Amino acid sequence: MRLVNESHYDTGALRGLLREALTRWRKMEPPRDSSETRRLANLHVTVRTKRGRERRRGFAYFNSNRVWLVLPMPLQPSEVYSAARLVATFYHELHHCMGWDHNQMSLPVISGMAGWASDWPAVPTHAAARAPFPRAERLAALREDRSEHAVRMFARWQRRLRIAEGRLKVWQRRVNYYEKNAIGENQ
Repeated sequence: MRLVNESHYDTGALRGLLREALTRWRKMEPPRDSSETRRLANLHVTVRTKRGRERRRGFAYFNSNRVWLVLPMPLQPSEVYSAARLVATFYHELHHCMGWDHNQMSLPVISGMAGWASDWPAVPTHAAARAPFPRAERLAALREDRSEHAVRMFARWQRRLRIAEGRLKVWQRRVNYYEKNAIGENQ
């Protein structure tokens, strides 16, 4: 299993929990064929955080080996996340990887499968959660680039507006000229 941790939670704790969950999954839901075995062997899990206090979410393509788990962002560095809730979401997304639809899954069964995780220690945040994360630095650089781009575009459109206003005056004078001469000819 490959784990990409883009969250504020501790990578070692996430890896240990998800490996244990995958080991137990294989015992409870043995692969039906070689393609499922390959999918589980090459499983790619990405864990992210999202601002707000909404509940956890996940995403997985049917019959794939990719799982995304989105956890709520911790409000403070000492905050932990429930291992049982994380494992239940992971199992739900694994069902999708194996080709199951929502109507084929049972929430009580998934919660029962993840019941062992309630004894597991909660997933803590990084020890350095107070320091800016590399992702935050990338976002700051991206904001700066976008700000510079906005300033350049603003200057460009100001120049175009001045040119357009000048051309508008030229054409307004021509219209006035022809209207004046047309009125003079009609008298």
